[in-house]
Amino acid sequence: MVSTAIAVVAAIAAAAMFGVSSVLMFRAANTTGKDRRPGGSLRSVLAVRRSPLWLAGAGLQAASFGVQAVALAFGPLALVQPVAATDLLFALPLLARTQARRLQRREWSAALLVTAGVGVFLGVSPPRAGTPTADPHEWSVTVLAVAAVCATALVASRRASRVARTTLLALAGAACFGLVDALSKNFVGHLRHAGVVTTMTSWDPYALAVAGAAGLVLSQLTFQSGALQISLPVIDTLEPTSAVLIGTVVLHEALAASPVQLSVQLAGALVAVVGIVALDRASISGASLGPVASTASTAQGIGARRAADDAS
Repeated sequence: MVSTAIAVVAAIAAAAMFGVSSVLMFRAANTTGKDRRPGGSLRSVLAVRRSPLWLAGAGLQAASFGVQAVALAFGPLALVQPVAATDLLFALPLLARTQARRLQRREWSAALLVTAGVGVFLGVSPPRAGTPTADPHEWSVTVLAVAAVCATALVASRRASRVARTTLLALAGAACFGLVDALSKNFVGHLRHAGVVTTMTSWDPYALAVAGAAGLVLSQLTFQSGALQISLPVIDTLEPTSAVLIGTVVLHEALAASPVQLSVQLAGALVAVVGIVALDRASISGASLGPVASTASTAQGIGARRAADDAS
């Protein structure tokens, strides 16, 4: 029980840090180094690194993965990731505050759905841990599969509409972050059982570093491509899904044992997803996030772009 409590508290802290970092990096991407080409460019990603907001966001995001690693040291991916996915609950209030507005009733209702869904998912039967590490061959297959997903999404995003482009880039980022989460779990397991020297001379930390860097670039391209209200919910739902899937397949983690408990657990997960989508729709409607949300649609033309620039 103590290990579970530590994992949950650390996961909540990581979610808060990631939510705040996402807002900072999103605002930096929309005030510095803008690139009008579909999906932005690597040059614009490098340019925005000079922004103090981006540096603060990137540092906080890196720290969030460190805190999440602590959570993973005490709990399985299937326990930590659903909690870490609540970062949207921390991001939206902060974004609303920067725009001098209050969250509406439907946003609060959606937030309650997310909280209740995650609570049910974890409360019915906490996921059970699997093996602390996995065979390198299994990881190589997994890494290639995630790389294929990311490459396909990147290619498809070049000719997609603005909203579809943001969604595809967010999907790629979510898959990459899901891999980072799973590799973090493997790294922590290796560190605890083999020691620092053996771990640092293995492939684990270097694969984790490369995957983390790729996720950072993909997230920046996503934030430059469109509204945070589109990209963050996609990342919130697909990152934990991919991480839990990898944890189940590669690390042999398990959810509830009985069919009844598993059904309730999956129902809780569905409620949480519905809550995240509801937050997404409330934001994109323009009633909640105003000018920033208008960047999600090119139909509003020059006036929308000007409003977004003013908001930045």
